[in-house]
Amino acid sequence: MVVLKTLFSVGMASSNALELLCIVLLGLGQMCIMTGYDTQSFVAESVLHSVNGREPTRIDAFAGYYGQAACFGAFMIACIFAPSVLSVLSPKWTLFLGSVCYTVYQMGFLYLNNYYYYTSCAVMGVGFALFYAGHGAYLTSHSTRKSIEQNSALAWSIGCLW
Repeated sequence: MVVLKTLFSVGMASSNALELLCIVLLGLGQMCIMTGYDTQSFVAESVLHSVNGREPTRIDAFAGYYGQAACFGAFMIACIFAPSVLSVLSPKWTLFLGSVCYTVYQMGFLYLNNYYYYTSCAVMGVGFALFYAGHGAYLTSHSTRKSIEQNSALAWSIGCLW
């Protein structure tokens, strides 16, 4: 909030301030999503292996590794179709849809089973593709030729802060 007050008080044009605000919020959103995903990834295999130890029929012993393979396989295929989804939806809605896919994966850990876990991993892979397609388009649409490099560096540095 202090940054916004400073931007407006020094006489910076409102379009530049809005552009900067959009880029900062984009970076913060990316940081929150990736912090949640990375935290979940660090503990996923241990949690899944523990659940398998208690109930072997509920989930595979190495489901964490298989789930990551499903996630990145779906990501690879979804990268082909993500630009088409982006052109139908706007960058904002593509970002939202990609974020929902991350949430679907996280919710799967409330009740683990093979079917939901692998499906949610594949959905998250699609979410990766949608999120990054939307991220690039949103960044581009809120930048000018002069500010694209600065905005890209700012969004990615905030997004990778943790």
